[in-house]
This record gives sequence, structure tokens and C-alpha cells, in this order.
Amino acid sequence: MTDLPRHRQHRVFLDGLDEMRTTWQTGRDKAKTEVNELHAIVKTLTALKTRPRMSLPQSSEDHWYDPTVPSFPHDGLDTGDLFEQLIAYFQLMVYRYNEEVNRLTEALNTFDTSLTAALNEFRGSMSKNFTCDDVNTVLGRFRQRIGLWIVCVWDHHDEHGYGGSTSFYIKSLDGEALFDLAWEVQAWLTTPTGIRQIPCELADWVRGEATDLNPLRLGGDGDHNYAIQYHT
Repeated sequence: MTDLPRHRQHRVFLDGLDEMRTTWQTGRDKAKTEVNELHAIVKTLTALKTRPRMSLPQSSEDHWYDPTVPSFPHDGLDTGDLFEQLIAYFQLMVYRYNEEVNRLTEALNTFDTSLTAALNEFRGSMSKNFTCDDVNTVLGRFRQRIGLWIVCVWDHHDEHGYGGSTSFYIKSLDGEALFDLAWEVQAWLTTPTGIRQIPCELADWVRGEATDLNPLRLGGDGDHNYAIQYHT
């Protein structure tokens, strides 16, 4: 088994779900950072307003619309008005970034809620006495809804079908590799009552590459079933 770098994990995800979540989280984190920096700027500017002022040349024209950053040196504003303009500008930025944080957070929460609801459907779905047809039905629906291609590797296949012990893996999109499925996810999938706490990040489901199992050399049905010893 080898470690799976996070930048290669896109090999195993369908429909861009992981990329979508990463993009949302990156945007939310960046917006939060900007908000904190802007709050600090507003605090600093507010404190500077209390310092002694010096007069700036006045202008006969005084046009101000939406808050913008004044140019320097600037005619038409004394020091107090200049700080007012700067504070107004940064407060507007704070508001806009806060709105972006709220929007992205709401999108993430909606994503989490829908993902959790979808996962609940599959808790304990591979608990016992399942057949290869059950595997294709359940894991096929899982692949469509969640975006991960989980496969079942059986001990053997013969004229009676698949049999023996089973293990579950994640198959890459190109079909050329299998990756270990996190043990807690396997337990959640195969335990009748199901483990309630599983990694919320889909990327955490994927562990190292199962280098001892090559799907190109394993016999299977081309769907969600493989066998280590495959005899027709």
C-alpha cells in the first residue's frame, strides 16, 4: 500500500464533488481572512481619527458617490473627512466580504446536509448475505448519488458465482487502480446498525493505493464485483 497524495485524489471522485467542496471551502476561508484584515484596518483608521489633524488644501469641487479609496495627496478633504471616507470604504468592503462568507457557508451547509441525507440511506447496506447483484444495485446507486466508485472484491468466482470473504475498495475513474477504503467507512457500510460517525470529507475516505490488487488483472463483471481467484 502506498500513500495517496491529495493532489492525486481526483482520480477517484466522480462529478467533481470533491473539487466543488474544495473550491467552496477555499473561497470561504479566503473571505473570512479578508474580513478579519478589513476589521483590523477599520479599527486602526478609527483610532487614527483621534490623533491631531492637519489641514489639507481645500477645493471648490467636492464630488463623492459610493465609497472609494481617496488618492493622495487629496484636495477637498480635511484629515477628519479623509478618515471618514476611508472608514466608509473599508466598512463597505467588510459588509461585502461578510455577505460572501455567509453565501459560501450556506452553500457548504446545504452540500453537507444533502450529503449526510444521501449517506444515511447506505448505512449498513452491505451488512450480510448480500449477492453480487445486491452489490451492483446498492453500490451503483451509491456511485450515482455520492460520486465514489466502490467495488467489492470477493475471494473467488466459479460456476456458482462469487463467494468467500469480501473486502471493499475504491476504484479509480480510469479503472486502473484500487484504493483502500477507510476502515471506519467499511464498518459503516457493512455493520447492520452502521457506525454513525464517519469521515465527513470524502477525500478522507480514500487511503493508500492497494498495490497488491490490480483491477486490470482481477476477474470481474465490469461493474462493482471482482474476484481474486476468478474461474468461469
